[in-house]
Amino acid sequence: MSFNALELVCWNVRGLNNPAKRKALRGFVDSTRVAIVCILETKLEVVDTFVILQCMGPNYDSFTYLPASDTRGGIFVAWDITRVLLSNYVNDSHSISAYVSPKEGEPWWLTVVYGPQEDERKINFLNELSKRRSLCPGPWLVLGDFNLILYAADKNNSNLDRRMMGKFKRFVDNNALKELFLHGHKFTWSNERETPTLTKIDRAFLS
Repeated sequence: MSFNALELVCWNVRGLNNPAKRKALRGFVDSTRVAIVCILETKLEVVDTFVILQCMGPNYDSFTYLPASDTRGGIFVAWDITRVLLSNYVNDSHSISAYVSPKEGEPWWLTVVYGPQEDERKINFLNELSKRRSLCPGPWLVLGDFNLILYAADKNNSNLDRRMMGKFKRFVDNNALKELFLHGHKFTWSNERETPTLTKIDRAFLS
């Protein structure tokens, strides 16, 4: 299956309560003009038409969202209905899934994730994703911030949780997922200390 006819972006904005961040997002969206925009860690409990207009502009006339919990997490997905239709969208604890019908090409399933921090919740999160996959027959694209790593090279130090790495790897294998290349920095997260821990956690998989 090819996604060449339809472009999408996924960005962890780390909060949209600041007007400057909304303005920056709007500028980025205007420069890319992709069909689908997936925004992670909005930290917003409510996303309405006004927020979408501020952040996305008038070209993205449909959207769905997963509320933040106590200003933690939060996802929204917006799309240009002249190019694509998203339907059957559903929220799970840490993800949004939808059926994507491009104006040109075959339909497919999309799941956008922002994973939890705690280990026990990570296990439940992976189980939930596997159950969601069973309800989404056919091509499936799952992407976002999993808050999990697959390989030791995903971190710049040796402080690794190999147990969780193994569970993530089994999730990928059991669902026949293939990792897609993401444009951008090799490491996408930092604890912003003087000597930062850098971790690659933004990923995209196709099944």
